[in-house]
Amino acid sequence: MEAIKEELDKMVQRHSPKQVDSEMGTHTQSILKLPVEVCTVCGYEYRQTTDGMCDDCRRQKEHRDKLLQEQKEHPEHLLTNWGVPKKHIQSCFENYQGGDEVKKYLLEASKNNQDILLCGKTGCGKTHLAVSIIRGKIERATKPFSEYYSEKKPAIFITVPELLFEIRQTFNAKDGDENEKCIVDRYSETSLLILDDLGAEKTTEWAESILYLIIDRRNRDEKWTIVTSNLSLQEIEQALGARIASRLSDMKVVNIKLPDYRKKR
Repeated sequence: MEAIKEELDKMVQRHSPKQVDSEMGTHTQSILKLPVEVCTVCGYEYRQTTDGMCDDCRRQKEHRDKLLQEQKEHPEHLLTNWGVPKKHIQSCFENYQGGDEVKKYLLEASKNNQDILLCGKTGCGKTHLAVSIIRGKIERATKPFSEYYSEKKPAIFITVPELLFEIRQTFNAKDGDENEKCIVDRYSETSLLILDDLGAEKTTEWAESILYLIIDRRNRDEKWTIVTSNLSLQEIEQALGARIASRLSDMKVVNIKLPDYRKKR
């Protein structure tokens, strides 16, 4: 119809009304003679085209392809939105120094959204690897992330100290403010949670219960979780209790035995 309207406007500019009526009738009849086909995407009938799609579906496909291309070329846009700090926004397997076997192992595990616990001493690159996992997931995607997940923000990166601080701020919340339950629900229900620096601070009984609640919920609901810690699984049990250690033991536990790159630099 848009094409017909444009053609009509052109004819009005150069012909008399009678000539327009005549030409318009001929033009319309020629269009109506085109065979009718069924769109391979939406199933509606449309006049014959070369790509087997109606105009609406073609525009949607072009928009989708554009989103996917931007997602692959600029994964840092999504990473920033998910909370990845600027320092690690360019982290990827390609610029991680050493640990080829570890990178290969993590790449395979991430293809199936396998829960992962990265353990290692300070500076060995745990956060770098955690971000590399989700960057790789974005770059390998075959459709925009908005089609994989209905959530506005399907992934969240946060350090444990920041998470606990955020919850503590709700203790003096006023009516209508976000409360403790809202925050716990958000981190429990997001499709992907990157929990950085577990065990980085001394925890109280309250903190341990909050962390257990989030980790246990995610474990039961099979939500994808990536955790980094300076502690081994045994040390986590001593510091945070057997219940948290037990849930983390269900993950792929990867011990990184590489030097502190901060000191090396």
